[in-house]
Amino acid sequence: MLTLKGISVFAFILGFAHEEEFALLSLVAGGVNPYLMMLAYALAVTLGIIGITLVGIRAFRLMRAKFHRYEHLLPKITAVVLALLALSFFLGLR
Repeated sequence: MLTLKGISVFAFILGFAHEEEFALLSLVAGGVNPYLMMLAYALAVTLGIIGITLVGIRAFRLMRAKFHRYEHLLPKITAVVLALLALSFFLGLR
């Protein structure tokens, strides 16, 4: 069952893989206001996600005509890629 505590613990552990907590805790220990730091970090992450999404939408709109020509082939290409990945996983290739 997902709880706020479980999600928080998972996010905290996941953050250790990226060493974010160490950087953020060192800033707080250095005297940075933790609330302003959390706000700035949250805004940076949010703007980054929104920015990359908007860039992806713009790129798709520019390439829409090319995609439309090959749209009927996409399921077949996806099936081949997935089959190759499954085969490589089954054979233990990395």
